[in-house]
Amino acid sequence: KSVMQDRVLCYRISLHMVDMTYIRFLPEELDYEKLIRELDVSGVDVFHSSELEAGSNMLGVDTSLLSLTSNTTDKPIISCGRVYDQEMANKIINSGANMVAFGRSLIANSDLVQKLRGGNDVEEFNYEKHFEVLR
Repeated sequence: KSVMQDRVLCYRISLHMVDMTYIRFLPEELDYEKLIRELDVSGVDVFHSSELEAGSNMLGVDTSLLSLTSNTTDKPIISCGRVYDQEMANKIINSGANMVAFGRSLIANSDLVQKLRGGNDVEEFNYEKHFEVLR
């Protein structure tokens, strides 16, 4: 049964805790494929795969969360994680994502879209420098 009839429901799946990005969930503790299958049939319309670096292998396994998600569902997938150039965005799309999301790279570059379109260098996010923007 669908969860929502008149809205798009997007579910974010992450390998790491938002506030402690270097603490990761282990496959033994959470069966991502089962979770994705259950959410898929429960009415989730879009999956958002959030990784520290989009497309990188998960801790202890030879696959990325993006790959696992795209191999488990036919629903659209948004992916994010250290996207700082057009090449990385294209790599994510070619790895199974339908859309690319920007988080920290957008905080560090308020003109990110223009920089990517123009092929200009993008500044990497730095907590010490950019933390003030987040307050």
